[in-house]
Amino acid sequence: MNKRELTKKVAERSGHTQATSALIINTFISCILESLEAGEKVTIQDFGTLAVKQQKTRERFNLITKKVEKYSSYDYIKFITSKSLKNKQKARSLATKE
Repeated sequence: MNKRELTKKVAERSGHTQATSALIINTFISCILESLEAGEKVTIQDFGTLAVKQQKTRERFNLITKKVEKYSSYDYIKFITSKSLKNKQKARSLATKE
């Protein structure tokens, strides 16, 4: 599902126009991004948690050049699924296997 399809589904279920739904979704995403940029965790109940983590500086041996290269640290976004979402997905996958 992409953003356009999500906008259509939200519009259908809420009874609003697609333009209003797109505005709501864009506002939602921008609020999440602002919180992550400020270094805050974003937790959405029954969905999961988004948090900014830092990859430490590390060294790696390059087999081609035969030298040790240093990779600098960087920030990345980590998503941790909620237990309820994990359990729902596990139940669905077990039901489809039977």
